Amino acid sequence: MTTITIQYTKPDPAIFSRMDNMIAGADQVVIESDAQLQDAGERLRSIKAVSQEFETQRKDTVKPLNDAVKTINALFKDPLNECAQAENHIKRAIADYQHAQEKKRREAEIELRRQQALEQERLRRDAAKIEAAAADKARKQAEKTAEQARKLEEQGKAEQARQKLEQAEIDRVANEMRAADQAEAMRQMADATPDAVVLPAAPKIEGVSTRHVWKFTVNDVKLLPAMYLLPDNKKIGKVVRALGGDTDIPGVQVYTDDVVSARA
Repeated sequence: MTTITIQYTKPDPAIFSRMDNMIAGADQVVIESDAQLQDAGERLRSIKAVSQEFETQRKDTVKPLNDAVKTINALFKDPLNECAQAENHIKRAIADYQHAQEKKRREAEIELRRQQALEQERLRRDAAKIEAAAADKARKQAEKTAEQARKLEEQGKAEQARQKLEQAEIDRVANEMRAADQAEAMRQMADATPDAVVLPAAPKIEGVSTRHVWKFTVNDVKLLPAMYLLPDNKKIGKVVRALGGDTDIPGVQVYTDDVVSARA
């Protein structure tokens, strides 16, 4: 470890005495005559002089400290920059990977939901097919039974014909009920809410966290509402100082302010 020794000179005590004399009663100064104006000017210059002495000694006193800080900062500047660059690279790599994994996860969830929707649609179609097939089978069976009953009647077997028609009706109702139950079961499966699709996110890293930070880019300044626009005071000030009372900037009022300065 490098040891840095700092030496500095304390301010001259006499300057504090001069300062006390100069600023004593300064807050009570009232100018009502030319003579008082001259006295105030003399006092102002004296205060300015002692202030400059303080500033000179302050700079002399803090110079060793500033030099030491510069030396220390120089020792750590390059290592800190290298660490920051390495850290930023790894953070970017982690963020890119997690973003890619999250994209894959979302795409997989969308595909699973699509497959679920297709399965629901298939069940509804199958239910409709079962009902249609049952209806078609019942129609054909009714036609066949009616023909058989007609032949029995022609043979003088009316009672057998009636019994055959009654049994055919019983069978038709039973078949339609079975088909309806199967179709309803499929529709219930199709209408049931699918299980929530929850796929695992990217694994956590101990000691490392990731958070979403919303950022923005201004695409068209002209479209921004006035409440989000700030005046360029630096540019306006430059124009005002150059043109003075001839400044002509809409929304800007130019005025003068007297500033008193003094030499030591």
